[in-house]
Amino acid sequence: MVGTRPDRERLSLSFGGTEFRTRDQLSDQLSGYDVVIETAGSASAARTSAALLRRGGRLVLTGIPAAGAEGLDPTDLVVRQIEVQTVFGAPPAAWSHAVRVFDAGLLSLRPLITHELPLTDFATAIELVGSGDPGVGKVLLRPQGPN
Repeated sequence: MVGTRPDRERLSLSFGGTEFRTRDQLSDQLSGYDVVIETAGSASAARTSAALLRRGGRLVLTGIPAAGAEGLDPTDLVVRQIEVQTVFGAPPAAWSHAVRVFDAGLLSLRPLITHELPLTDFATAIELVGSGDPGVGKVLLRPQGPN
C-alpha cells in the first residue's frame, strides 16, 4: 500500500495490506509489480502507479482525476507494454456480490467511516468530503426513520 499519510498505515494493514509506505518513501528499487491498482484519483498517483509496474504489467485506474490533469506518459505505456484498465461503475451482478459479501460479514468498511449524518445534512457531508481535512474519511448519510 502506498499512501500520502503515515497515519493510514494501521488502517491499511487492518484491511489486509502486508506493507505500507508513504509516497516519499518510494525508491527506484520499488518496481516490478505485476498489477498496481490506483484509487486516489490524482494524476500524480496514476503516474507513480505506472512507474511501479514491471514491463507488461497491468495498471488499474479506479480514481477520477480532475478534468485537464496531466496524464500518463503514452510513450512510457507503449514502450513498457503497460496494460491500462479503468473501472467506473459496475454491472448489477457485481453489486449483488458485494452485498452478499457484506451480509456474510466477510468485509466491514466501518473503519473507513469517520462521520455519520442524517440525509438532511447532505450539504454538510459534501463540505466535509471536499474539505481536504485529513480527519475525514468516508461520510455516511442515514435516512431518517418515520416520526
